[in-house]
Amino acid sequence: MNTAINPKQNDPRHDIVVGTIRDGKIEFAKQAGAAIWRDDCGFFTVRLNMFPNVTYFLCKNHGDNPNYTIFSRCVHRDDGVRLQNPVGFARLPDEIKTHLEMTFNLLNRKLFMSLFPA
Repeated sequence: MNTAINPKQNDPRHDIVVGTIRDGKIEFAKQAGAAIWRDDCGFFTVRLNMFPNVTYFLCKNHGDNPNYTIFSRCVHRDDGVRLQNPVGFARLPDEIKTHLEMTFNLLNRKLFMSLFPA
């Protein structure tokens, strides 16, 4: 079984919404998907409602860089898991500290992933 794609029942689920940031809150939030933290792999698996059969992978960048990269491919090798095909990025916005702001290169829309499990 591919453990990076198939989440376990007790893995924490983080909601992903679309909306507008105003006064430190997300207004007009609509459910857009979910992310699951995979402690055994060290990254999030991301599923969007509009692409239900596609899994993305959200990983923190190396070093002191506070940003994240969104990948579309996860390859399992003998020396571990390797993420490939970057399709977007994420960052912690200055205006709000409860969500990670995700940007997919082709969607032209910001998504917000809750930092706290649902």
